[in-house]
Amino acid sequence: MRINNSTTTAIVLLLGWTLLMGILVFKNLSDNKRHTMQLAAQTARTIFNHIVQARAWNSSHGGVYLLETERTQPNPYLKPEDRELVLPDGRRLTRINPAFMTRLISEMAEKASDVKFHITSLKPIRPENGPDKWEEKALLAFEKGEAERFQLFPDQKQPIYRFMSPLTVTETCLPCHTEQGYEVGDIRGGISVSMPADEYISTTMSKTVNIWMTYSGIWFVGLLGMVAYFFQNRKTERKITSQLMFQNTLLDCMPTPVFYKDEKGRYIGCNKTFESFLGIDKKDIIGKTVYQISPSEAAKKYHEQDTTLINNGGSQVYEHYVETKDKGRREVIFSKAVFQDSTGRSAGIVGVITDITDRRRLEQNLKLTANEFETIFDNTSMAIVYLKGDRTIHRINKQFSRLFGYDQDEIEGTSVEIIHLSRELYLEFGEKYYPLLREGTVLQVEYQLKTKAGDVIWGNLFGKAVNPPRLEDGIIWIFEDITERKELEKLKADVDLIMIHDLRSPIAGIISAAKLLLMEETTKEEQRTLITELERSAYRLLSRINLSLDLYRMEMGNYEYKPKQLDLINILNQVKQNLTELISSKDMRIVTLFDGRTAKGDSTFMVAADELLIPTMLTNIIQNAVEASPMGGIVTVDMTKEAEFNSITVNNPGVVPEPMRDNFFDKYATHGKPKGTGLGTYSAKLMTETMGGSISMVTDEKEGTTISVTLPA
Repeated sequence: MRINNSTTTAIVLLLGWTLLMGILVFKNLSDNKRHTMQLAAQTARTIFNHIVQARAWNSSHGGVYLLETERTQPNPYLKPEDRELVLPDGRRLTRINPAFMTRLISEMAEKASDVKFHITSLKPIRPENGPDKWEEKALLAFEKGEAERFQLFPDQKQPIYRFMSPLTVTETCLPCHTEQGYEVGDIRGGISVSMPADEYISTTMSKTVNIWMTYSGIWFVGLLGMVAYFFQNRKTERKITSQLMFQNTLLDCMPTPVFYKDEKGRYIGCNKTFESFLGIDKKDIIGKTVYQISPSEAAKKYHEQDTTLINNGGSQVYEHYVETKDKGRREVIFSKAVFQDSTGRSAGIVGVITDITDRRRLEQNLKLTANEFETIFDNTSMAIVYLKGDRTIHRINKQFSRLFGYDQDEIEGTSVEIIHLSRELYLEFGEKYYPLLREGTVLQVEYQLKTKAGDVIWGNLFGKAVNPPRLEDGIIWIFEDITERKELEKLKADVDLIMIHDLRSPIAGIISAAKLLLMEETTKEEQRTLITELERSAYRLLSRINLSLDLYRMEMGNYEYKPKQLDLINILNQVKQNLTELISSKDMRIVTLFDGRTAKGDSTFMVAADELLIPTMLTNIIQNAVEASPMGGIVTVDMTKEAEFNSITVNNPGVVPEPMRDNFFDKYATHGKPKGTGLGTYSAKLMTETMGGSISMVTDEKEGTTISVTLPA
């Protein structure tokens, strides 16, 4: 009988396949058996280690004592003096040494789980601890260096695993075993662990069946594969179909529209994104040309491009538009390439469409925004400078050029130090304000800079980091020229100073005249009352004029501060007396606290302060608090003494309006007061800082408004 090559190949493949499966089955069965043995051995080894650790604990404590019971009778193998203890109440304790404890644990384990362990030795003290034959062989092997012994006994009534490992002599063993001639490190004996093997054997058999079934199934599948070998054409067809399905699935998962055409320009396929983009079902696309699914003008362009590509080969990219059913006209980029058949001939075109409509719209908006910015940037009345890197000038606007005298090309790339009055001020400015810019703060500060010609100009300087905290990415500074305003302010201050100075002489004359009238004996009593009030008013006016002069000196930084030890409680009483009329008109109370408790009548609170500034500062703060409070409210003044500073807080139930909160202590800042000057809180802050202290404000609907003043102790 003649066997052809196909049959021979099939037989060889079948035999080889069967041999391979046999080898794999044998290996997996061996691995399964070995794994089961390893798992069982590890379990037994763990039990052994637990017993050894328990024995080590017992031995390290010299044994433990338990009450004598039927199970814990005195150990006859221990020395009489170490065997028992008698408690004062007559109860007897017996010593449990490691061997005795091992037996007790073994009995409990055997009842609970059929696990047995036996402590044994070739020289046992207790005869019952003598080894059986298997244990004896193991002990002899241990003395020759073997680390442990593990074996399955399947022929028992109940199959068991037996594990044994040696026990070596330690220092804690010597008190009981020195007489036997042992030394530290000797093999004293061992502990054997016996445990049921049924569960492990059952698991092994179950896995064995699974291995046979699995590899039988694999063998059978392989057999079917070899049968299919004889139907190569169908197999090839299925493979091609599978590849096409994969390609179609891959195309349908792509987020961009994809299409492909034959060499005559007819659509032969597309993905779902292409269908959705055009708003046309796939069945209405396949087999059609661009003239059948697109407007004629666009179709003509597509056809010309496709013809050029088919004739020349390669790929092409161009921009055009697509009329879609749902979204109207979309600006797109076509990316096309020729694909070839098995002979290398051009067989058609694959194309990808990228919708750039939104990008174009964004580009137009960005361009418009950029144009608007450029218009504002170059035509604003404020000077603008854009810094990058290490405070280097990157760009300036036209107003900056006009104000400072520098051209863009002339100043670009130079350090902004060039417009500071000195290097010291340049460095100080960076240390003071740049940490705030890193936090994202929008800065506003009045500052002096210099022009190219060396002229000094005052400005309102606004600054913000482009990408805080990375200042190197850029900082925009806007400079508003306030030189003229500053000159007017200085002129006003000079005029005010002259007027204040000139007023002092007439007021002094009024005071002198009042004193002379009071000295006259002919002056009637009602006249004396009016003259006395006139004198007091003149003194108050003179005090206010002197205070105005002092405020000016404080602003100029040349006020001579003379601190004295003053009793703040006395000063507060004077302030309340001066504000009696205002407090009564609002039916209010002022409560004075000392460390949160009501101040006693004889209380004192000494502070180091200026005897003119401290009462004026407190008057301004408390008067503002009373004016801002609702009718019938309470203003609380709380004083706290610390080791290094004194704290004064003034709380009222009113709330500072939102527009006032950020500039509460600014000069001329006022809200809701027809006759308000906006100098009360400003002067309070100025006087507090002159005395070396600090002042702050917090306000909310729940707690009202609290002014906190801190002065040096």
